[in-house]
Amino acid sequence: MASATQKLSPSETSHMVKFSVVIPYYKAGVTIQRTLASVLGQTYRKYEVLLIDDDSRDDIAEVAAEFVPLFAKRGGVLILIRSPRNGGPSVARNLGWNRATGDYIAFLDSDDAWHPQKLELCASLLAKRRTPGVFHGSCVAPDAGAAQRFVSESWRIENFTWREMPRYKWLIRNRAATPSIIVSRAIGERFDPTLRFCEDHELWLRITFQHGPFVALIGPPLTQLSRPSLTSGGQSSRIHQMRLGEVRMYAKFCYSRSSLLPLLPLLIGWSVAKYLYFLLRRKFAAFCNADTRSKTALAVDTKIR
Repeated sequence: MASATQKLSPSETSHMVKFSVVIPYYKAGVTIQRTLASVLGQTYRKYEVLLIDDDSRDDIAEVAAEFVPLFAKRGGVLILIRSPRNGGPSVARNLGWNRATGDYIAFLDSDDAWHPQKLELCASLLAKRRTPGVFHGSCVAPDAGAAQRFVSESWRIENFTWREMPRYKWLIRNRAATPSIIVSRAIGERFDPTLRFCEDHELWLRITFQHGPFVALIGPPLTQLSRPSLTSGGQSSRIHQMRLGEVRMYAKFCYSRSSLLPLLPLLIGWSVAKYLYFLLRRKFAAFCNADTRSKTALAVDTKIR
């Protein structure tokens, strides 16, 4: 059962928490500077940045070299770690996690960005409530103006609340994007590199069932995603493979915990239902668009005559 929602307030011990920011990188030269700049602009300074080059073979070393002195001026450190082969985001994140020295791992993707107060707010929460993990809201900027407003907006700590998230809610769906998740470095769990889809969801399930509930930081979004989920450009855009991956993930997780096996048919049915709903919604949208185009063509044709 979820705990009551509680107010977040400033903490004198928040500076005790050290973060390790883990950023997997693969041929994201167009966006990586904005991503690193969003970490550089954090109001909370006790962190290290581990940039994992997943064998991208581009100029990431030059980009990292530009940022190293900038982080050093603010008391931070940027470390570029090269993976000997392209293993995918799970392998890259695990590599950074294993090299981290912070108390908590803060994940960030190479095409996303954080609000400047993200680490400050999370540190205030973790100083009050030690937990296996914290997550918060994310958003997608529809245009450049919205993106600029996201980083320029200033939030008061007192405007945020927090509460524990019951673990069964993670069974129903993934509650947060990976760049909105922070987990304890001490946890022995890692991303499963054999899973190409839903590997993050599977890890959050293992953590919350093994180590206790995640805590939700409730308030304005603190992560800006480059694209919404299930859109072109990322792993989740392949909706069919993703749903198959979700079924495999549920099977793997439930078989690892025999008490959850009776739930497996329900979870698979839920995954299939989500896929059918997606297909129906897409067909309906296509029908509406076709109808709109037909009416527009008729109006144009009538006007011409």
